Amino acid sequence: MSKGYDDETLEFIETRKRMAEIRRKEQIKKRNIIVGIIIAAIVIGAIIVVAVIAANTKSAKIPPKTTAPVESTTVAPTTEPVTEEPTTAAADYVKGDKVVVTADVMNVRQKADQDSNPLGEVEKGDVLTVVKDEGGEWVKIKGNGLKGYVKKEFIKLKSNSDSEDETETKAKKSDGDEVEDIDVDE
Repeated sequence: MSKGYDDETLEFIETRKRMAEIRRKEQIKKRNIIVGIIIAAIVIGAIIVVAVIAANTKSAKIPPKTTAPVESTTVAPTTEPVTEEPTTAAADYVKGDKVVVTADVMNVRQKADQDSNPLGEVEKGDVLTVVKDEGGEWVKIKGNGLKGYVKKEFIKLKSNSDSEDETETKAKKSDGDEVEDIDVDE
């Protein structure tokens, strides 16, 4: 007799080895499936986050960059014009003041905040009426069918030399529709 085992015992051992190998392969297969599901969930989550960010970026209308124009005026008959630089200190306004828009295009916002929803736009030369000076860089205005907030740096007090017609025209909301009057709560 050989060192040990009869045919039946050897067959039993071989069967156990095959069964153990089959279970090990099944466990590896299950683990790979679980890892695949987790990776797929992470990828789908990342896609959703990117889509939400993209949708929010598209819906938040970014106002065009505008700058206050530099006006050139001659004080006395000289060979060089005197240039007036825009001031960084915002002027103070009182209720009822008439102001002129100096930016090419400017958003009128719902709140005195750059991130606030735009209600519509006003254009260079439009005449607006001050409702309330917020004391900072924002002033509440009405005009062109809108009532909301604009930055002081893009308006100036209307003077007699400003030749703009003070007749209010209908403004365009951000979506392009004409409006009668848009108001915001104080």
